[in-house]
Amino acid sequence: MSQKATTNSEGTHNHAHRTRRVRRDWLYKESGLLNVTLTNCIVLQCVSCSAVTPVLPDIHAIKFPIAEALVRQSGRLNGAALRFFRKSLEMTSDEFATLLSTTRVEVSRWENDRVRMSGRRELQVRLEVIEKLLPRVSHLASLREEIVANMTRDYSPTASVEPIVIDATPFYAVTGKAAIATY
Repeated sequence: MSQKATTNSEGTHNHAHRTRRVRRDWLYKESGLLNVTLTNCIVLQCVSCSAVTPVLPDIHAIKFPIAEALVRQSGRLNGAALRFFRKSLEMTSDEFATLLSTTRVEVSRWENDRVRMSGRRELQVRLEVIEKLLPRVSHLASLREEIVANMTRDYSPTASVEPIVIDATPFYAVTGKAAIATY
């Protein structure tokens, strides 16, 4: 157990807490997505008041399985997914717009769910993410063809956002990096 100053859901605590490390599922809102759950996430839990603070895994490494899961989804991409892709690609809105041959204003409309992108444009986004973001590993070699086939055969513009569940365990060991979330 360690001593650590933490905050509760209201953001206030005026005393140091004894904490213990526990593993539990964590809704990974820090990703900007509301449908990503990290299983086996390490959290620091206050012994006296049960307040929790996640110790997030290597966020650089964990973006790849999240991006792959989003690319594989059969339903429409929402604005949060598009923003996740853009930020994971480390692009500004202008750079993302240039990549997609559109305007920064249009990217903003997509990211804020004001306008839906066409199925053709969505396919372009998914293919760009595969090409520019996902690591070149053997199981992704045919992903491009799979996505094209799925979007022409199984694509559902009305499907709801699918939950994404990722085991966080291997991402704590990738670089030894972990971050305590601060709110």
